[in-house]
Order: sequence, then structure tokens, then C-alpha cells
Amino acid sequence: MAWPGLQTVLDEWTAGARSSLPTYGAALAVYLGGRPHFVGASGLTPAAIFPAYSVTKTFTAVALLRLQERGVLALDQTLDHWLPALPWAGDVSLRQLLRHSAGVPNYSAMPGHQRALRVSPRRAWTFDEFILHACLGRLDFPPDTSWAYSNTGYMLLKRVLESSLEAGFGQVLRQHAVDPLALELTRELRSPECYESLTPGFGRLGESHELVDVRGGYDPGWCATGVVASTTTELCRFMVGAFDGTLLSEASRREMCEWVPALGVEGPGNPRYGLGLMARDTPFGLELGHGGSGPGYDIHLSHFPELEQTRGQSLTVAAMCNSDRPADASWKLIDAVRPVVFEALADFKK
Repeated sequence: MAWPGLQTVLDEWTAGARSSLPTYGAALAVYLGGRPHFVGASGLTPAAIFPAYSVTKTFTAVALLRLQERGVLALDQTLDHWLPALPWAGDVSLRQLLRHSAGVPNYSAMPGHQRALRVSPRRAWTFDEFILHACLGRLDFPPDTSWAYSNTGYMLLKRVLESSLEAGFGQVLRQHAVDPLALELTRELRSPECYESLTPGFGRLGESHELVDVRGGYDPGWCATGVVASTTTELCRFMVGAFDGTLLSEASRREMCEWVPALGVEGPGNPRYGLGLMARDTPFGLELGHGGSGPGYDIHLSHFPELEQTRGQSLTVAAMCNSDRPADASWKLIDAVRPVVFEALADFKK
């Protein structure tokens, strides 16, 4: 089945978005039943490599669930098993950190973090500096009494992964997500130099108001949750692998989709959060996924586990844009693409 209208939408969308930017491009992949049905780009190559930013949280969740399956750890264990010095570590579980219900203050929302990033984009805080700024005070709320997105929580989960296997974050992800799926281009970004091999990405860095190519000017350590680089096709393959039994057992997939309300998240569809996944109700069915945005790039990964229109097959869509302006660019691109996909699916059902 072909979707010729998708390239037209992609070209028209990027042409409109490009008017206020020095350059603007987007890449898109659509998988049906775990197989590619459209891979394209406008202004870029379809094989463009981007930092996935917070889509990395889904990788973290998958790795933790796999370690739980192997008895290395348990998601209901409290954080003091790995980081006993934190004042509230005995009150917070890994599961609460994964679903943002632990109440851990979010470092990226703190004025001190934002100011330091502007002043020194090429030199991120160390782990100990992040701890000093975000983890030595009180929780924002008692665990499981509310919900608030916390990058700090996933920074701590990254350290748990590294400690549990005595290995670096990239090595853990290779073992539990990348290598089992033979993802050849997906890798961890650890330094400004790692960005040099990426597709150019345009955003604002430091004190400048100009849009610049951020490669070489940004330290991914500022994203202390960990950052993987990937492509639209490999992100789709990762999401398919998380739900088709390749990476996770049925029990782990059920755990991943135990939702809590995502309080304060705007938009329709009863937004809620599981383990490294956001969920929304749509006219087409339950949509799972995650977005990621940071200097120079915006990414969104969307997955419909089962659709009536596809006779029960999954639908997976990944969009990447090489600018962080406008905000949520990739999510808006998926919104533009979705009607074309489902119009084609109507014909598929017939």
C-alpha cells in the first residue's frame, strides 16, 4: 500500500514552516504492522540522524523493564538502594520516577539551570552539580499524590541503570534495545563532538537570539536524562520491538501501559502517562508515544498498538524536524499527516 499524499503534505508543511527560519527540514516514517510503508523527507535526507531528546525516556523504561524481567531490580524498589544519600530516597520508587508521580523537582524548570545553560551551553553541570541544585531539598509533593513531569527523575533512573549493570548508559541501551533490534545508527550522545555527525539542527544557544546550527555548540550533558541519536525508521523499529514481544514480555508491556493522569498537560484525549510513555484517546484509537525537544531539533514518536482500520495491525509514525522553532513542530507535523494516513487506511480496510 502506498501513500503518495504524504510526500505532498511533508513538502507543503516544511515550505510553510521554513518562511521564518534559515533552514528547515523534516523526516517522516510510517510503519504498518511493523513494516515500513512510507519513509520520506523534505529539505533533508530520509536517513537524517537527530538527537531524540526525551524520546530517550522510552528507551530507559524498556531497559528497566527488561532488567526487572531478569531479576536484576524491581520497579517497586525504593531509590535508596542505589542513591542512599538523597534525603527522600527511601520514599520514592523506580516506578514512581518512571511515571513522574514521585514529586522530584524538575531541574530543567529551575531558573538556575536555565541561566547556566545560557551562559555555558558547551559545558554542562556534572551529576553532582545536578544533585546539588535539584535533589537536596524537599519533594514537590508526596509520591503518588499528584503528577509533574520531572527530568530529574529520569536522570536518577539513568544512574540506576548504570549502577545496576556497572556499565555506561550507552552500553546498557545497546544491550537492551539497540543490539536486539539491530539498530545500526542509534547511539548515545555524550559530548558536543558527538553532535558533529548529526544532521544540522537550528536553534538558539547561549545569550544569542539568532538561530544557529547547534552542532558543536551544545553539551548533551545538559540533558542529564541521557540522549540517544536515531533516525525516523529506527525509532519506529524500536517502538514496534517494544510492543511485538521482541524486547518485552506481555506482563512488562501491561506494566508499561498502567496509566496515571498527566495533570496539567494541555490538549484533548485525556492525556496520561505510563512508564516512559504518554497516552491519548483519539478518534482513531489509543495513541501511545513520546515527544522530545531540545536545542536545534524536535521529535515525536507515535504508536497505535491495534487499529480496526488495519485489521488489528499496529501503526507507528516518527517525525523529526531540524529546528526547535516553532515549538512542538514534529507533533504538529504528525497532526497534519494523520488524516492522510487514515484516509489511506479506510481504503486498506475495504
